[in-house]
Amino acid sequence: MARDEQFDPVLLGLAQQISRAEGPGIEPLLNTFLGFLRRKTDFFTGATPQAIEEAMVKSVRLQISIAEKEKADKEKKQAEREKKRKEQLAKKEKAPEVMTSALNDNSVEVKVLDDDSQKEAPAKITQPKTDTDEDEDKDLLTPNSGNGADMEKYSWTQTLNEVS
Repeated sequence: MARDEQFDPVLLGLAQQISRAEGPGIEPLLNTFLGFLRRKTDFFTGATPQAIEEAMVKSVRLQISIAEKEKADKEKKQAEREKKRKEQLAKKEKAPEVMTSALNDNSVEVKVLDDDSQKEAPAKITQPKTDTDEDEDKDLLTPNSGNGADMEKYSWTQTLNEVS
């Protein structure tokens, strides 16, 4: 637990009790704390009024600067998350749309829709050739080593885990 947070449970309980007894707001809590300092310490009797005010202003300014830094860091992180989210959306929008359709039992036609020209670039993929299929498969692609295909602008592979 950080030093700043060490007394949070005690101070929260104190703030809740004061709020119930004297009403909501920060002034009753501050008056209670300053009253404690007046009664139980030499904070008000051991220093000049000017030194007391300087100590209070110094503490308030420190807490203001910490709060502003935390707010700026939070806003920066939020902006970074938003930027990443927008980049991911842009990537998804730019990704080509892929359509597949079965041609026959041994082949699949894959169409990649290009966003810029809206043209379809068909590619045919087949299972490994057999002697009886050689005449039919002259214009079909053979799979690459990853059981996919290599095209002019793209390539892909697949595993058995992806297929099943």
